[in-house]
Amino acid sequence: MLTGTETLPAALAVAYARLSDASFLVACLPDAESVVTTADTATWNQRPKLAFLSGTLRVTLTVLERKPEQSVTFQMLAEASGASSTTHTTLTFCANSDRTEIAWTADTVAVTGLLKIVPRTVLQAATQKVIAEVWLAIQTRFAATEATL
Repeated sequence: MLTGTETLPAALAVAYARLSDASFLVACLPDAESVVTTADTATWNQRPKLAFLSGTLRVTLTVLERKPEQSVTFQMLAEASGASSTTHTTLTFCANSDRTEIAWTADTVAVTGLLKIVPRTVLQAATQKVIAEVWLAIQTRFAATEATL
């Protein structure tokens, strides 16, 4: 399981509303293609940035549980030719003046096909890299949104 914390320059209500919305999250991803979204589900295609995967990933992000202004839990299913992974991610929100602190966990609960032969440490390192890129994209999107207000 991977864990971390992030701080966003937004009030709790704003941060929670955006980060519990699957369509907002996928809109933060610059490489997402063929996007179909609702507030509860987002599906897109993306080229993996991982040396041990090629082709196109079909990714589905589904909201599993929301606790308003407290937490949100997602399931992310990533499928490629001959492999898939399922990751559960929980974001827990805490107000901090005009900012919001977010504690997160990401747990890969299943891998299939060719991913089964990839060492767990390699999968965790790749997952950590992707998570860092996603948080950077979210931070950038928040900064751009706040600059226009």
